[in-house]
Amino acid sequence: MWRMVEPTTRAATILGVLGNLALTVFKFAAGLLSGSMAVLADSFHSLSDLLASSIVYIGMKHATRPPDERHPFGHGDVEALTGLFVAIILALVAYELGRGSILTILHGSATRIGPAAIYASAISVVAKEAMARYTFSAARKSMSMALEASAWDHRSDALSSVAVLAGVSLAMGGIWVADPIIAFGMACAIGFIGFRIARKNVENLIGTVPRPETVTKIEKIVRGVPEVIDVHKIRLHYFGPYAEVDMHVVMDPKMTIEESHATTDTIIEIVRSNLPDIAFVNIHVEPR
Repeated sequence: MWRMVEPTTRAATILGVLGNLALTVFKFAAGLLSGSMAVLADSFHSLSDLLASSIVYIGMKHATRPPDERHPFGHGDVEALTGLFVAIILALVAYELGRGSILTILHGSATRIGPAAIYASAISVVAKEAMARYTFSAARKSMSMALEASAWDHRSDALSSVAVLAGVSLAMGGIWVADPIIAFGMACAIGFIGFRIARKNVENLIGTVPRPETVTKIEKIVRGVPEVIDVHKIRLHYFGPYAEVDMHVVMDPKMTIEESHATTDTIIEIVRSNLPDIAFVNIHVEPR
């Protein structure tokens, strides 16, 4: 039941670290050669992504460890904390990018930008979007919020590179103010992505009630067991990619303890087989 770090998941985290390292060095060099402050700033965005990917890699290794005496419910909350750290990094990047854009609009002036800025931005867009799609796919397979946060981080970098590409193109055409204006818009988008990631992971950590359809699905599964008369008080609590469910199940009072115990075992098996993210099922049996 407790998953190890799957090959796809491991590959996605390693890709994030190595890919962001390569892009950081590449865009920094291109920014210096081209004289583009936008590309240079984008290299620091990639540096923040490198830090985020490293945090996700470390977090995933700890989150997939099985339960032990000190952590009977496993280490899944490490993933939520990891995702929260990524959200904080995105917020900081958005703030710095937005602040720099405003200052450039207010006090900046036209600068001569070389073609290396165009090439660097175009390559960054393609590379980061490819990394985002691969990481989103791995996140869906592993049900990892930390990996999903990392994928959104890649996507935000791809979007910021689109903004840089457009701004650099317009700046080379004489409209220098387009660069900081577009960059400010992308800063707002990155900040919004960071907010969404933070909210989702905070809700996971504080035990916010999950989507109603999840509870409805559990209720439908349990009612499908012939010996069950009714089920109510279904409560879910997530810790990382896993969840614990508590429920009250009504059975015939004439059933023996052995029969009701066998029925609860059946319910646990069916719920966990239909919902792989359910790690623990606690059932309180009530007579009608």
